[in-house]
Amino acid sequence: MAVWVQRAPGREVLPLDVRRVALILLSGRGEEGLEPLLNLAVPGVDGVLRAAAGVSGRALAGPDGARHLAGYDLGLWLRPGETPLVGLQPTILRAAAVRIPLPALVPVHYPVGAGEITLLGLEPRWISQAAGGRVFLPVPIESDRPPAADVPAERDDLAWAVLYRALQALTTGDRRQGLQMLDHIYRQVYGKNQSLTALVVRNGLAAALALGERPWQDEWLRRAGPFTDYGELRLLWALIPYVRGDLETAADRLRRVLTEREEDRSDGLISGGGATTYRARTFLGRALARMGDLSGAVTEWVMALRVGPDYLPPLRELARLRIHADVLNRMELQYFWIGRSRAAVELVAAIYARSSDPAQAAPILAARPDVKLPADLRRAVQGRGDRRQKAPVRGQKGARSGGRAPKGPGIVWEGPLFTLSSLGRVNRELAAHLLALRWDLGGLPTEPDGYRPDADGRFRALADRLWHRPDRPAVWVRHHWPPKFEPPPAGRLVVILPWEFGPLPSDWLPGIAAAEEVWVYSHWVRRGVIDSGVDPDRVHVIPCGVDPEVFRPGERPPAGAEPFRFLYVGGTIGRKGYDLALDAFLAEFGPDEPAELVVKDFGSETFYRASSGIGTVREAAEATAGSARRVRLIAARLDDAGLAGLYRGTDVLVAPYRAEGFCLPALEAMACGTAAVLPAMGPALDYAPEGGALLVPAQEVALGSSVGGFQLAAPGRACQVSLAELRRAMRWAFDHREEVWEMGKRAAAHVHARFTWAHAARAAEARLQALLSRQPGTRTP
Repeated sequence: MAVWVQRAPGREVLPLDVRRVALILLSGRGEEGLEPLLNLAVPGVDGVLRAAAGVSGRALAGPDGARHLAGYDLGLWLRPGETPLVGLQPTILRAAAVRIPLPALVPVHYPVGAGEITLLGLEPRWISQAAGGRVFLPVPIESDRPPAADVPAERDDLAWAVLYRALQALTTGDRRQGLQMLDHIYRQVYGKNQSLTALVVRNGLAAALALGERPWQDEWLRRAGPFTDYGELRLLWALIPYVRGDLETAADRLRRVLTEREEDRSDGLISGGGATTYRARTFLGRALARMGDLSGAVTEWVMALRVGPDYLPPLRELARLRIHADVLNRMELQYFWIGRSRAAVELVAAIYARSSDPAQAAPILAARPDVKLPADLRRAVQGRGDRRQKAPVRGQKGARSGGRAPKGPGIVWEGPLFTLSSLGRVNRELAAHLLALRWDLGGLPTEPDGYRPDADGRFRALADRLWHRPDRPAVWVRHHWPPKFEPPPAGRLVVILPWEFGPLPSDWLPGIAAAEEVWVYSHWVRRGVIDSGVDPDRVHVIPCGVDPEVFRPGERPPAGAEPFRFLYVGGTIGRKGYDLALDAFLAEFGPDEPAELVVKDFGSETFYRASSGIGTVREAAEATAGSARRVRLIAARLDDAGLAGLYRGTDVLVAPYRAEGFCLPALEAMACGTAAVLPAMGPALDYAPEGGALLVPAQEVALGSSVGGFQLAAPGRACQVSLAELRRAMRWAFDHREEVWEMGKRAAAHVHARFTWAHAARAAEARLQALLSRQPGTRTP
């Protein structure tokens, strides 16, 4: 029993009311979907009742409905296949019990067309011992089937009743007739009832979009003009390009809907719930997924679940994917089945059963024996499923030929693969080249794809090998953040460490001791690993590389072309030294000098979101927009060809990093014939040739015993260039453009001869062969 209180002005908390709230479940086909509600606690509900056989929605909504409450004060009635979207907080249902002594109209969403867009009805779902009129209460109900045949009202002057027959026609009958019915209602209520007019327009546009009726779409969109701030119509406005296939515009509009959230309405317009939150995020995830950005899509679906955990569409989308179990656990998916309906539990169990660790679905199935999974997923959970993909591997550039047998034992490569991060680039390049060298390699992605590989691209063969498990996995390579050192299911463990601060975190050392080998990008990182106490014989440098077909020199602008262009590429974070490049540029060059600093930002909206200084760069760009010396920010995504073009259109790359494992943009710029300004310390010394880069004097800086919350095995370190020396190097480059171009030519020749991804893959292959030759078929303790 719920005891309600209110705080009167200037007084203590006072008793308000005592009310018992029930969910009333109608019987009918599909009622088994409501069984969990009889067994699990529902937030804000004191009990669950089954309506007697033959009791209809009309009967519950009628004047005698209260007799079905069986001792409860209030009841929210549901048909089979319906879910009240009350979320994890009981406040919505409890607030209903406080606010309304009368029966209330609630929004009910019905699928139309393919089911992605819903029609919105209003129905008297609340019944009460108190009699009287009706009010609106935004407790959304999601239905997976059309409206029932029994119209739950006798009065036709209420919004929910007027619309009901039109919604029936749109979902189960003559859909064109349904649109005509909505048109008729609109003409009758326009100018007389604003809230009903807006609701009719909302449903008309939704139906026209879902059913592909282009003339009706245009007509209902015109009628939506007076309701531009109505959240339901703002969401549908964003979905117009989505339905028409313009996914980028749809994604931009959906982001606007999410960032320009509507305030609590006082104009009587009817909210269906979630239009500016979980529904918008679900559609944004669908748009991103269709564009190939599964990583962004998963993020949006998880955020939708956090706002509306009872909303099933995000779970349905996730259940179609194969996602690494670590990702699922980081997004706390294991908690989204507790206290939820059977449909939600089945989806969560299916998501885990398709993941990299199907056994994690076993506790869910043990706790809920009523949950059913397809036979193949059941077998996977029990460890009897065949987890390998059977997709053919086509022979093409960068991939092993389908007609040639693998030449050695299998490799599992675990880490981000088709993402836009530097770790993803390293993984897919090395893995694709090892496939080309005829290793039996399977990719185990630890992050959802950030883009879709081209159908005919050189990574197509690697895409075909995602989730493939080799027959004889002899080596398990892990390269992701954070590193994971647990023993793999099979094979010897090799860990590639993405670390930049010298000695390693102490907590990593026991896991590293169990690994067969540790690979690092540069001798700078290797020194830090060895200083942590790791045996030098187990630490090996596998450098990064470039794709020589993409990152190659091109035509240079005329010698007198203006402005002289400096370029910074990377995250706008202190570790990478963006602030040094910006400060040195603004301090060294006067407003009238024809110089430009282009900042190509990475990760400010994703992995560097919490630490990005992109705002500082944007302010500098706005402040210098009208001068000869200017800062220009590029935040848009660029593919490799676009990035290479940016390098080629630049005079000098500036990368004054403080802590880097390799600094791949510097290598890529040099491969394109662009000289780089780099610290004379750190990983650049591995690949910056004499006379091919401007090395700025730097000193080693102690970082103390902890970095980023990690306790280190020994004091950390970074390198620091002085602002004066960096300014001097940038001024020299500005005054010696032709000499700088000659340096770029030497740098390009050096990189193409020694630092392509083919070179890096051969270094990795040599380590694999050496590792396997020591004790074939066993793991080193």
